[in-house]
Amino acid sequence: MSFFTSSLIALLIIMVKPVTAAEGTINAMLYSPIPDGELISIQILDNSDENMYIKRKFEQGFREQGKKVGKDGRLLITIERRGTLGTWRGVTPNRLIQLRNAEDHTGVDTPDIRFSLFDSSLGGFFNKNISSRVTQVAASQYQINISLDDRANGRRLWQGWATIEVGKSDDRKLLYSMIPRLIENIGKTVRSQTFKVN
Repeated sequence: MSFFTSSLIALLIIMVKPVTAAEGTINAMLYSPIPDGELISIQILDNSDENMYIKRKFEQGFREQGKKVGKDGRLLITIERRGTLGTWRGVTPNRLIQLRNAEDHTGVDTPDIRFSLFDSSLGGFFNKNISSRVTQVAASQYQINISLDDRANGRRLWQGWATIEVGKSDDRKLLYSMIPRLIENIGKTVRSQTFKVN
């Protein structure tokens, strides 16, 4: 093996970054026993294309478990998808202008732009000579909430929710990875159970 080839291989090994697994969390609460063998109906609170896809994934997951899924079932599962956009406070050489994203990720609220006159931590118009540069970041999250109600008596039998940090990407694989975890925990009480997604 030539020196050039061995150097190139060494460089590639250094450049390859390890793949880190995303971590999600599931919580659930069982209130009453769930009748077995009953027809399950699934509804979503927002019929966007993505939520319709999530509904189909839930239906597929239940059928794979041998559950009956259809309309007007005694057991009603309600699905709600939420997302929390991460927040940041970036510092650039020009610290006079600060940009903050809106807490609502729907696109209705515009970003918050501020002109900084004085800032004890970052520096502003009147105190420009602040050497420290601070960045505060909160990761974006996906969340799926589901509840299971008995239509025969109107009682809630079970509810659960899963969250997963998105990080810098907007990988829908992370969103969909919560679906089988939620399905397998229906009927159980779970407290802060974690799972990994590569």
